[in-house]
Amino acid sequence: MRLSPVSEQPWIFFDCSGARDAPVPIWVGGHGEDDRYALPSIGELVVIWIELIEIGAHAVDDSGAWKDTDWDLVPERVQQLGVF
Repeated sequence: MRLSPVSEQPWIFFDCSGARDAPVPIWVGGHGEDDRYALPSIGELVVIWIELIEIGAHAVDDSGAWKDTDWDLVPERVQQLGVF
């Protein structure tokens, strides 16, 4: 079973087919692409998302809505993973 926590591309999928207590691998994909493995667990995905918030790549405006991603701040390794 795969669950997708986002509705925009690149899509991020949680691979829930493993053992009940096992880490849940993260896969990414988009239209016209094969899905590809990105990270070994949801925990590692959350760490990256926190990093993007801390460096200011992901931010909210005064109303609490997400601003556009500041791509100049997103590390190359994260852009290559496709988990932003």
